[in-house]
Amino acid sequence: DKLVTGVQTCALPIYAGDATTASVTIGGTFRRNKATTRDDGTPTGDGGAIFNSGYLTSESSTFGKSGKTAEANTAVNGGAVANEEGGHFVSRLSNYYSNSATGTKNAKGDITEYGKGGAIYNKKIDDDDVESIVEIQGGTFTSNQADYGGAIYNDEGSRLILDMDSLTGKITTFSSNTSRSGYGGAIYKGTYNRILSIIDSSFTGNTAYRNGGAIAMMRGDLNIIATDDNTTNTFLVFSSNV
Repeated sequence: DKLVTGVQTCALPIYAGDATTASVTIGGTFRRNKATTRDDGTPTGDGGAIFNSGYLTSESSTFGKSGKTAEANTAVNGGAVANEEGGHFVSRLSNYYSNSATGTKNAKGDITEYGKGGAIYNKKIDDDDVESIVEIQGGTFTSNQADYGGAIYNDEGSRLILDMDSLTGKITTFSSNTSRSGYGGAIYKGTYNRILSIIDSSFTGNTAYRNGGAIAMMRGDLNIIATDDNTTNTFLVFSSNV
């Protein structure tokens, strides 16, 4: 389990190639990473710990540290991870704590770009036929924040799939994530007509400044599915989101 820290240039320490790159699997602990080209460490790029435009799987990784904001990863968009340019990112049993998408401000302190995706930013490529894909298979998103999409921002034309881990049966949980300025305390989905699939996930105590304490979806189809295993187990939860 490798600890990766530091101020990084151009969204390193991990840049996962392009869409032609073979599948890569990583696992580790990522703390205090920033996507920046400035000496003062102010974020200027996307993906504080990881920028992916290939096929990358995060296996049981930890981004940030529970209850420790100072250990978080930061970037303009995608405090921990930016998946862009037709990339395919799979997060399996990985945990995201207190990561932040800062956006940008001018010298007067006025917002010039809203921060999107406190933990993960999923952005489509300009070519409408090539979509960026993020799959979440179990894990936790806790206390991440952004202006839009406190935990995850799914750009228009991109695909986001939430499911339980098929081997362990563990679901994905979103708790206490915050949209500072706009929509989607946990998840924001853009306007282009794509399907958002949520299977066996938990959303509790997430907050949006405007609308969608748990999820804000601008357009498209939303599929929500809860597994029935003929027991008292609860696989889909929405509670105390505002």
